[in-house]
Amino acid sequence: MSKTIGICNLHNCPSLDQLTATRPFGTVTFLGRYAMMDFILSNYSNSGINIIPILVENNVGLVRSHIRDGNIWINNTKVGFLRLLLNEKALSNPQMNTDINNMVANLGILANIECDYVIISSPHFIYSFDFNNLINAIEHNGADMMIMYSSRNDADTDFINCDALILDGNRIVSSKKNSGASRFADISLATYIFKKSFLLELVKESREFSILYTLRNLINNAIYSGKYNIQGYKFNGYVVPVLSLQGYVEKSLSLLKEENRNKLFLHDWPIYTTTHNTAPTHYLETAEVKNSFIANGSIIAGKVENSILSRDVKVAPGAVIKNSIIFTHTEVGENVHLEYVVSDKSASITNTKVLEGEKDALIVIPQGAKA
Repeated sequence: MSKTIGICNLHNCPSLDQLTATRPFGTVTFLGRYAMMDFILSNYSNSGINIIPILVENNVGLVRSHIRDGNIWINNTKVGFLRLLLNEKALSNPQMNTDINNMVANLGILANIECDYVIISSPHFIYSFDFNNLINAIEHNGADMMIMYSSRNDADTDFINCDALILDGNRIVSSKKNSGASRFADISLATYIFKKSFLLELVKESREFSILYTLRNLINNAIYSGKYNIQGYKFNGYVVPVLSLQGYVEKSLSLLKEENRNKLFLHDWPIYTTTHNTAPTHYLETAEVKNSFIANGSIIAGKVENSILSRDVKVAPGAVIKNSIIFTHTEVGENVHLEYVVSDKSASITNTKVLEGEKDALIVIPQGAKA
């Protein structure tokens, strides 16, 4: 098996409105205990990939706080490592702060890592996958690069503005932004495998096109040029796209269904995350919990239904939480009723007794707010 490194790309991620106003997309909590980026990092780890650079767009402190030393995702710490790559010079100029410019700024590091192939993935598509299958495919067919895609019949609802690929056999002949005009499309999962030499060539050549180019721009330009052997790799597994706040809530709550959850959390394919030494959740005699995820450290005295609660959430007697996502260290007071609410971390909801949003009109409570 050829040596491969896996890059987690935190640039160009979708906006989740207030949830990503003060934190990178990759560190947003998912299902109460994970971060969005944990799934890609775990796919790399479970695939035996031991060198994992992370392209950080901003808020590097929050990324570092989550991954700590990164060793939880590294199988062999003697030869492997997880490293944050940041383009410090571009932090004050968002237009220049692209994933390509990040790679250019850290080209010395990337060029000196000995490997045959480089995989780059983004955290807004969540799936479980053994990347050895992708490595075997590019070794077998000799492509310069491959793009992992999913054939969808919900492209008009769940994958708007993603790249839709046009293939001739396995070869990708064009790529366009999915406008939702058709239910059916082959959607790029923003996961790419390159021959290392080809990736470095593209990154260096990007200076000739535009210093504002993103990786997505660069790949589409390479496809349109017709000069390279760029192929598709069809992924037939379960994909959770998180492309908006609405999608984040809908897809999170959909995983309360066991049949969906079993498609993502596979046998012998653990999802690793940073652990916290907190006590188990305490359920008081008045607690009533149905079809919900509740992380450790919480104290539940009220009713929780079809909801996701992160660590250290307090739900007072008489409180009711339905169809909602509550972030860590949030307090829900006595007789408070929440429905279709997303509460960011460290909020206190004690004075306002009723907050009822709708499935398509969520109520978002900002981080640290009092209501």
